[in-house]
Amino acid sequence: MPRRTLSIYLLWLAIFSVSSTVFLLSAVRSLGETEYTMMVAHSLLHHGTFVLDRNELRLPQQVEMIGNTSKVRRLPLEIVQGRVYKYAPAGTSILSLPFVAAANAFKLSPVDAAGNYDRLRELRMSSILSAVLMATFGVICFETSRLLLPISWSLIVTTVTIFGTQIWSTASRVVEPDSWTVVLLMGALYLLVAHEVGHAKFRPVLLGTLLSWCYFVHPTSAVSIAAITTYVWFYQRKHFLALTMTGAIWFLLLVIYSWHNFGQLLPNYFQATRLGFETFWEALAGNVVSPSRGLLIYVPVLAVVLFTLLRYRRTLMIRPLVMTGAVVLLLHWLVISGFGHWWAGHSYGPRYWTSMVPWFVLLGAAGLNARLRAQRERVGPLSWKGSILFAIGIILAVGSIFIHARGAISEQTAVWNAKPYDIDFREGRLWDWRYPQFLAGLIRPQVPKPEYFRVPLGQQIDFTSDSADHFLWYGWSTPEPQIRWSDEKQAALVFALEDAEDLTLIIKATPFVMGELKDSQRVSIELNSHHVSSLTLRNGTATELSISLPGQFLKRENVLILDFPDAESPANLGLSDDRRLLGIAVQWLMVKPQSPNTGTRTISDE
Repeated sequence: MPRRTLSIYLLWLAIFSVSSTVFLLSAVRSLGETEYTMMVAHSLLHHGTFVLDRNELRLPQQVEMIGNTSKVRRLPLEIVQGRVYKYAPAGTSILSLPFVAAANAFKLSPVDAAGNYDRLRELRMSSILSAVLMATFGVICFETSRLLLPISWSLIVTTVTIFGTQIWSTASRVVEPDSWTVVLLMGALYLLVAHEVGHAKFRPVLLGTLLSWCYFVHPTSAVSIAAITTYVWFYQRKHFLALTMTGAIWFLLLVIYSWHNFGQLLPNYFQATRLGFETFWEALAGNVVSPSRGLLIYVPVLAVVLFTLLRYRRTLMIRPLVMTGAVVLLLHWLVISGFGHWWAGHSYGPRYWTSMVPWFVLLGAAGLNARLRAQRERVGPLSWKGSILFAIGIILAVGSIFIHARGAISEQTAVWNAKPYDIDFREGRLWDWRYPQFLAGLIRPQVPKPEYFRVPLGQQIDFTSDSADHFLWYGWSTPEPQIRWSDEKQAALVFALEDAEDLTLIIKATPFVMGELKDSQRVSIELNSHHVSSLTLRNGTATELSISLPGQFLKRENVLILDFPDAESPANLGLSDDRRLLGIAVQWLMVKPQSPNTGTRTISDE
């Protein structure tokens, strides 16, 4: 075992402190399918049951279900025999119990003072725990790398892993199954590598426990479990019985839990029926090279890892584990390509690959170890080929970090899933290199329609209607009752005209102003790259804004940009968890010819 001196413990502290701070300060996060994870732990802690209380959730007695399934539509819940459960595996909530208990001691709970479920509190708790978990993962990653590499290289591997993979952009956002899976699996791989290099005894019971809980929190971990069990059969057979017996005991407890709560051997989430393979070939390619979901696009540094393993295969130190890892990645690729919803819905990048990050660490460290050993055997300065490989590795590592920083920091990468079209209904966007997800906010999306729609002069366009979508480009939220918000610093409209004449644009809108918290909203309007008006809005009620559109600036196809330098999110003002940058809430707009006797005029809100 590599010696653990005071300097090593200080490095642990530095890795944990820096990474957890970065994770907590990274603003992009949403609960989605992970919602109610803390609530289930709360229910276990205070009520001793996995069943969620309808009254605490404020869930109506009649809810819409998905077909003939037990799954509730639009909520990560299922109803079995009249009881409400979280649909995802309960293992995540069980492992989160100590944190929830500790948080309760500091008056932090997923329920408010009245005992009702509070989504914002759940999000806050989930954010803290996920940051702690991923910081812990970073320390285990460092220790695993140190079994094969010098401290300096171990720090590089750790830095690239926690900031250049889904650890930052996905697993550290909120507590989801992958958040616990990567910690457990990284611990299991540490045990295997430590024994393989002769630094520790084989510990089958601990290994079996870690792998069992990987399955409890994420059933797709079955691939890693099967591969590691096979590895033990071939290379550590004397420990095989202890390993499998440990797993069998834990699996029996899962069956007892499932039978008691659901009346069946395994919970619905664990059923293989979720695999359909209807879009297998597209998914197979998409999971690797899609500009918005491809693994090699979002973690390009893996290309160097693959090359290094192949180039220095003869000097690999832990060949059996490397081969096991390669098989796991291949099988995992095939399995996740069997999901009809292979892009993982509203997520960032290759979310379904997140649980494989520990294997990336093992393969990366093994490849670097082989390269360093080969270099030592040659003696002398690094060859020009080695220098080029090193430079490419640095470039791709920095690129990986940049890409995942975008997913953790830029709200626009999350908005990309819904705009200009919802990814779940227009999955063709997954292949659009003109507007990949990681560049959302840095570049503008393509105009939604190949041809601009002609604006009907003198007619109101209801911004909550489908007809308004013909004229919206970027910077607009989905419609709400009676209004549609601008939700970026800029919002754009596109429209076509038959004739270029002086026109007036009338917008009925309410600015996002909140008294002393935010007393004004500035708006700057640009038509086809020409500035045409500036407004300062202070009245927080609906107002008809009139903007002159000079005919000399108009074309057959026009772009109108509204700039909101003061756009702010309710979350930043402490009003709610809404992180949209709100500018104005539009009810309708109308374009009409200017009256010949009024000329050009701009009315600002005083």
